[in-house]
Amino acid sequence: MNDLIKQDCNDLYEELLKEPEVQEFLKYKKLLKENEEIKKLKTEIAKLANEHKFEERDNLITIYNSHPLVVNYNNALENVKEILSTIKDIINF
Repeated sequence: MNDLIKQDCNDLYEELLKEPEVQEFLKYKKLLKENEEIKKLKTEIAKLANEHKFEERDNLITIYNSHPLVVNYNNALENVKEILSTIKDIINF
């Protein structure tokens, strides 16, 4: 990759970081990583999977997926994916 393309990619990255949708995604990503309740749920889900208690694991996954932080994170993720898809379409045009 030549230096001009690298600079354009860096510029695009910096502009993306300024987008409200990307900022929201990064905020929820950080909150999920730091949230003790979420950490405990992930640990318990993994433990149940290792113990082959799949029904209990699936119940916890449902609880995890309905947690407001996870819901907001997933919505923000979808918004960022849409932005990236649009950029991809423009580049491939």
